[in-house]
Amino acid sequence: MSTHSKALSGAPVKHRLGLLKSRSAADRGDLVAVFPHFRTCALVARVCEASVRAAAHSSGAALELAGFACFLAERVDGGEGRRSRAMGYASGHRANAQRVDTEFDTADATFRRAWELWQAGVATAPDPLAEWRLFDLEASLRRAQNRFAEALERLDRAQAACGDGPVAVGRILVNKSSILEKQRDFAGALAALEEAAPAIEASGDPHLLFSLRFDSAANLRHLERYSDAAKLLPAVRELAVELGNALSLTRVLWLASRVALGQGRVEEALAGLEQVRNDFTAHNLPFEAALSSLDLTVVWLHQGRSAEVRELAVGMGWIFKAKGIDREALAALALFCEAARQEAATVELARQVIAEIEKAQGQASPRQAED
Repeated sequence: MSTHSKALSGAPVKHRLGLLKSRSAADRGDLVAVFPHFRTCALVARVCEASVRAAAHSSGAALELAGFACFLAERVDGGEGRRSRAMGYASGHRANAQRVDTEFDTADATFRRAWELWQAGVATAPDPLAEWRLFDLEASLRRAQNRFAEALERLDRAQAACGDGPVAVGRILVNKSSILEKQRDFAGALAALEEAAPAIEASGDPHLLFSLRFDSAANLRHLERYSDAAKLLPAVRELAVELGNALSLTRVLWLASRVALGQGRVEEALAGLEQVRNDFTAHNLPFEAALSSLDLTVVWLHQGRSAEVRELAVGMGWIFKAKGIDREALAALALFCEAARQEAATVELARQVIAEIEKAQGQASPRQAED
C-alpha cells in the first residue's frame, strides 16, 4: 500500500470529502479512480448530507454536491448491488436539490428513478445509507407539490424505518410540523414540534435546534401568541449567528418584525420589513419578497401611505417573471398590484393576497431545506 493510500485509509470521511472538494473536477476523477478510499458508501452519504446542508443557502451548490454524490455512487466498490443502492440514495438527494430549485416535475422523475435503483440494490452491514432519509426527502417534495396526504404517509414510513435515533426522529417530526403549518394547522404543527423537542435537544444538532425554535416561534405568531414567540427569538437569533447563514438571519429578522407588528411596535417592524424585503429581492426569492412586501403594504395602508404602496407594487414586477410561482398566487398578486397602481388597494385585499400566496407557496425556504 502506498503512503498516500495508507494516509487516506486512516483519514476520517470528512477529511476525504474536504480533500475532494478542494480539487478540480478532473483531479477529483483521478483521485476516485486511483484510491479505493474514495469509492465508499460512507463518502457518498457524507456528500449527500453536504448537499442537504448547502440547500439552506444555495440550490446551485446543493445541485452540484448531489451531482458529485451521483458521480461517486457510480464508482462505489463492492459489486453492482451496492452501487445501485448508493446510486439510488444519491439520486434521491439530487431530487431534493431539484425540489429546492423549484424544478418539481424534474425532481418527481428523479425520485422515481432513485427508488428503482434503491430497490434493485443490496444493503451492507453496517450501512451508512439510511432508507428513512429517502422517505423524508420525498415527503418534502410532496409537501412542495401540495400533496399533503402523500407527504404525511412518507413520513410515517420514515419514522417506522428510522429506529429511535434522535437526529432522525427530530428531522422527521420537524418535517411533519412544516406540512401541518402549510395546511394552516398551526396548533398541530406546534404539537409536532413539542413532540420533537426531546429528541432534538438530545441530538445537539444546531441545524435541528434552529428549525425547532424558529418554527415554534413562527407557529406561535400564527396563533397570535406574540409574547410567547418573542421569548424564543433571542435563542433563534443566536443559533442563526452560530450557523453563519445570512438567509437564516434574514428570516429571523422577518419573523421578529412580524412579532413586533403583532405587539404594536410599528416603527421597529417597518424598519425590519424594509430590510427583509430588500434582502429577499437581492437573493431573487420571489415568494419571500412578495410576502414581505405585502407585510409592508398592510402597515403603510393603515397609515394612509398609498403612494409608497404604489411605488412598491411597481418594484414587484420581477416577481411575475420568476419560476416556480403558482398561477393563482400570481393572479392574486397581479390584482393587488393593479389596485395599488390606482391607489385603490386596501388592507383587506393585501391580507387576502398574503393568505393566497402562503397557501400556494411551493418553494422550499432556507429553513425548510433540511426537511
